[in-house]
Amino acid sequence: MKDRLVAKSMEEVWEWKDSCYREVESLPLHSALQKRLKDSIEKTRELGLMYADLQAQPSMKIAEKGATYETKRKPDSGC
Repeated sequence: MKDRLVAKSMEEVWEWKDSCYREVESLPLHSALQKRLKDSIEKTRELGLMYADLQAQPSMKIAEKGATYETKRKPDSGC
């Protein structure tokens, strides 16, 4: 029987998110967002990634305002 109710990896994610929050909690929203963007750009450069590389990956794109999405339903199996 498992003694843990929450996976260790989930606890690590919560700790990471809490740390990120504490890093900007005293900043106004605009300043906090600017810091996050600046940090992200610096890390992207540090890792040798280019913005164009990120644009080429569809999974990295963010939807534009007003975008609509459609889902394709699987044919009804009759069950």
